[in-house]
Amino acid sequence: MQMELRKKPHILFANTTFLKIWLAGCLSSLAISMYVLIEQWYIVHYLRMPRLLGLAMMATTVPRVVFMAFGGVMADRYKKKVIIGWSLLARVGLLVFMSGFFHLGILHFTFLCLFALLFGSLDAFFWPARDALLPSVLDQHQLQSANAFVQTTNQLSTVLGPVLASLLLSHVSYPIIFLSIALMLAVGALFMYTVNEPIQKDHLSTRATFIASLLEGQRYVRQSAYLKTVMLTFIVTNFFFVGPLMISIPLYGEEVYGGKSLILSLLQSSFASGMVAGAIGIGILNIRTHRGAAVIGLIGTEGGLLILYSQWTVLTCSIVSLFLIGVCISCVNIIVISQMQQRVPKDKIGRVMSLNTMVSMGLIPVSYGVVSLLLNGAVSLTILLTCAGMFIIALCTWLWRYGVAIRGMQ
Repeated sequence: MQMELRKKPHILFANTTFLKIWLAGCLSSLAISMYVLIEQWYIVHYLRMPRLLGLAMMATTVPRVVFMAFGGVMADRYKKKVIIGWSLLARVGLLVFMSGFFHLGILHFTFLCLFALLFGSLDAFFWPARDALLPSVLDQHQLQSANAFVQTTNQLSTVLGPVLASLLLSHVSYPIIFLSIALMLAVGALFMYTVNEPIQKDHLSTRATFIASLLEGQRYVRQSAYLKTVMLTFIVTNFFFVGPLMISIPLYGEEVYGGKSLILSLLQSSFASGMVAGAIGIGILNIRTHRGAAVIGLIGTEGGLLILYSQWTVLTCSIVSLFLIGVCISCVNIIVISQMQQRVPKDKIGRVMSLNTMVSMGLIPVSYGVVSLLLNGAVSLTILLTCAGMFIIALCTWLWRYGVAIRGMQ
């Protein structure tokens, strides 16, 4: 029955294995988005340490980037459902301890950062295993639709998580919130332990050392013109595009549109809605040809939209621009991830996916810092966004002319 499901993309959602993996991912996304907001609120309003908020956020996010590569090695060496399950259960334990520490009155900033560090580290093992598991339970022509569906719900979880966390903050205590998030993760772990993961004959040998396995994955990437081009493109776009864009949204809400919370919410929601719409659209279209040309065109469109966005002083125009940017970003991510899952051997998929995530995410915090320095150095946000958009367009021109590996992607 499972093999029949894999041969029929139109009944993707009848694949119970995929649905269990998807549900676990939804719960994990929802949990971490709730956790981040609770962490921020706890520091700002309970501990009264707003100036230390950045340190706690770094403690949560930096380990996710640093340990992502090790998570990829683990995904190629061991059963992926076990890695996912233990990642979820370990975070359940952390949240239970946090609840206990709060009851004892010792959940101080130092302990909170320690918990954040561990929480982010464990999350780094979840995503490479999840992304590496999908190709083994789905047929290749189902991957793009599956990734689109997963990305859609992940984005919705990111939007709904803070809302749910805010509601809980208004009605229950911190320990109850911690335990509620723990319950979500525990349910996700239960789903994963009922997954029938196919036996993979080409698993990475556990006799190889972690470092040797990691280096093997890096060598594979270096030998692939396609992977090198994709990762370089992601590095550049995240540094010159994602960083300036994400910082600009609250600044535009404050400086251009009067600093009203409703306007900021509209700007952020339009971007998130665009991400969701893009994921739905690419899932319906399920592009199978000229994917490389589509990716280059979409990235170039992002650059053009960023330039337009930097010039608008009309709220409706800014909202539409952010929505369309979100659509483009979501489409690019899904097409590239699906193509990687199809092209990379299953015994290397975990390491390749984790390396891609690590290199693409790694420079975003650096971009935030550089943008902040430039803004403090009297560079206007409009000029900064315009230059970033022009650079992205120039990158796409170069990719179209010289990036044969990505332009020829089918």
